[in-house]
Amino acid sequence: MKKYFIALIVLLILTGFACSGGEKIKTPPAENGVLDLSKWDFNLHGPAELLGQWKFKWQEDKPEFRQPGYDYSQWENIKVPGSWNDKTGSGPGYGWYSLKVLLPVTKQRVLLGLRIPYMFTSYSIYLDGVKFAANGKVGNTKDETRAQILPLTKGITLAADQKEVVLAIKVANFSHRLGGMTENIKIAPLEIIQHRNWINLTQNKVVLGVLLMMCLYHTMLFLGRREDKASLYFSLLCLTLVVRFFLTENYLEVIIPGADIFDWRMTIEYITLPAGWITLYLFCYYLFPQEISRRATLVPLISGFVLILFTLLTSPLLFSKLILVYNLVMLILIIFLSIKMVKAKMRGRLGAGLLLLGAGFFFFGLIHDILHANEVIRTFFISQFMLVIMIFFQSAVLSTRFAMAHRKSAKLSRQLGEVHEIGTKISRMQILKPLLEQAINDVGTLLKVRKGAIYIFDQKEEMLYNTVRYGWSEDEQVKQSFKIGQGVIGKSFESRSVLIVDDVNKDKNFINQGKDNWRGCKTMMAIPLNYQDETYGVLTIQDRLDSKGMRFDTDDRYIGESLATNVAIQIKNIELLAETADKARMDQELKTAQAVQGALFPDSNPTTDKIETAGFFESASETGGDWYGYLIDTGRYYYILIGDVTGHGTPAALVTSGVRSACSIIDNVKDKFDDFAISPSMILDHLNLVVNETGMGRYVMTFFIACFDNETNELTYSNAGHNLPLYYSKTADKVKSLVARGSRLGYSLDSKFTNKKLTMSAGDVIFFYTDGLIECVNDKNEEYGKRRFKKHFHSLVDKTPEEIKDQVIERAFNFFGEVPRDDDVTAVVLKINGN
Repeated sequence: MKKYFIALIVLLILTGFACSGGEKIKTPPAENGVLDLSKWDFNLHGPAELLGQWKFKWQEDKPEFRQPGYDYSQWENIKVPGSWNDKTGSGPGYGWYSLKVLLPVTKQRVLLGLRIPYMFTSYSIYLDGVKFAANGKVGNTKDETRAQILPLTKGITLAADQKEVVLAIKVANFSHRLGGMTENIKIAPLEIIQHRNWINLTQNKVVLGVLLMMCLYHTMLFLGRREDKASLYFSLLCLTLVVRFFLTENYLEVIIPGADIFDWRMTIEYITLPAGWITLYLFCYYLFPQEISRRATLVPLISGFVLILFTLLTSPLLFSKLILVYNLVMLILIIFLSIKMVKAKMRGRLGAGLLLLGAGFFFFGLIHDILHANEVIRTFFISQFMLVIMIFFQSAVLSTRFAMAHRKSAKLSRQLGEVHEIGTKISRMQILKPLLEQAINDVGTLLKVRKGAIYIFDQKEEMLYNTVRYGWSEDEQVKQSFKIGQGVIGKSFESRSVLIVDDVNKDKNFINQGKDNWRGCKTMMAIPLNYQDETYGVLTIQDRLDSKGMRFDTDDRYIGESLATNVAIQIKNIELLAETADKARMDQELKTAQAVQGALFPDSNPTTDKIETAGFFESASETGGDWYGYLIDTGRYYYILIGDVTGHGTPAALVTSGVRSACSIIDNVKDKFDDFAISPSMILDHLNLVVNETGMGRYVMTFFIACFDNETNELTYSNAGHNLPLYYSKTADKVKSLVARGSRLGYSLDSKFTNKKLTMSAGDVIFFYTDGLIECVNDKNEEYGKRRFKKHFHSLVDKTPEEIKDQVIERAFNFFGEVPRDDDVTAVVLKINGN
């Protein structure tokens, strides 16, 4: 409460400073174009406001209007201050105002002063027929008029016996939604006017200086700690307010007197409204992300950018008509953020109370100024002072959070040092039970908890079993096991995420074995032992003894997760140590299997005066599931066989070995058949039985067999679900696929296979391949693909089979780059050389 009391005292001081200098007695209003100040005492009552009923003439301009002695009695009455829109029905246009002021009687010459705030949007003032002051250029059309908004103070020397003055003012507006005298002209001795001006100027400079200092200060905070986005958007908010305040207090017109800057000055001023609420919203979002969702940021961002774009693309005359829209959006946003701040305060978020208090004062100032700007009430603008108060509160919130973050950082640094020491100690332990006992004791001591336990997952039983405990007495019973998803511990294991329970007696997931067992226990945190894709168990601790309500916070979670990760890594290391001997034995077996598989492939490629062949194989692992081979029948028939078992590795290699053995048997018995020894479809029928037996229904194999007749140049081929080979026809100079269909080997014992025929000519080339060639991807996740493969193949058909094979494989592997391939690559090239 102390900080709120101090904030309130500061608020009252600033509010009194902002409102100082106000008049104690209200000026009597003018009636029918005459203001009677004959009994007004400037020294006692302060400046008088020239308010009330002025005389008014719309859209008419005559030289005599400015002459002394002109009879203004026939003109209409109009209320000042206020726009002429209600009387004329339009903001753009021009008109004349007139007021006779009856002055206090004095016995000596008096030096009075007029304080003229601004009028929309240009004016010329005549005092007793003499031009007294002007702002901008007054004309009767838009082209003749130059808008300008600049407050002025002018001195008037009056004779000792002068009883009255007559003001005639021509106002022209073609650039804003409002026209006319929207603010009060004040009259008083020049010394009093200048004193009041000095007070206002000092107040404005203080406000501007505060905003600028806050902007620079929080910019430096952000540059020093870039993850603190709240400081960034707070500094941008202050910068937006600096720009707006600089414009609305007319410093720009003072710096560049007479410059035609009205349009872009108003454009920037209106842009600061949506820019302000965008930065304010993002500031609050990064302060309280739990209360303000990311999706909710779309509304202020989109509405803000739409209004900024609208302001940039239109003129002040148009966008100033939507001032109520700008203010309403800001108002709605402030209400929304206030509701979120209330929620944050109720949830105990740091700084929410101060921010809410500051927002309340600014909200009051904003409502007041909206009513003042729309002429519902007539006082003076106060939102800039309320804004400074809000900025102080917001800065206090950021400073408090920054200090808390520094203290937390120091605390975390110390705790992480202890975590490192614990991790180093744990990393030396190579037996599971002592490791877990050391870990739970260290966690309990570091985080100062009442109790704790570690549950390890049994893969066979699919249960979590209690392995070690901390803080439990011998006579206390702890639940020994949990199913996956059962209780807080089972839920934590299932979701692989940390679960924090602030009150175990109210949590629906908590399983209580009996009130005696959990007497005095209130809070709980369950941390899964995660490492990479594995979860080995759950570490659970209860009751943080040195925290409010014994609750666990985000820092505790971070420390707990770090320790749990160290434990999980060491459990993995223990598993790896246990597997080292088996792995060494398996590596030797794999090397043997690799050598055996290498013997399954042909030592050479068949070559005659008519045909040439070339083959290639590379496994994606130590052993693979691809295979190719040749069968030669009495020098007339040349069989080319290529296949691919689903997957790769040792199981696929075993199926491949069975197929290769079957092909060897076929090779030994084929000479017993007359003429065309064994057709490709007959071989596939036999291999289908082999894959069914060796694959045991879990593996299937694609296979393609082609048989070339060396005498007739006829190619007979049959397919069992394999990739269609590419066939280049020299005569047609085209590449197409050898189309043949059939089920994969091992898919069904009832599968049937058919033969197809093709007569080949000199120069024809066939490229047989497995899907590992075209389906592997590069680091951009792009497949090599059949289209790219076909194009490369077509460009090489004039080369030898060995060159074709080598260059296609080289291009494909260059395309894959360093990305590990997940499938074997196999290829065979057949080329016809002559007749």
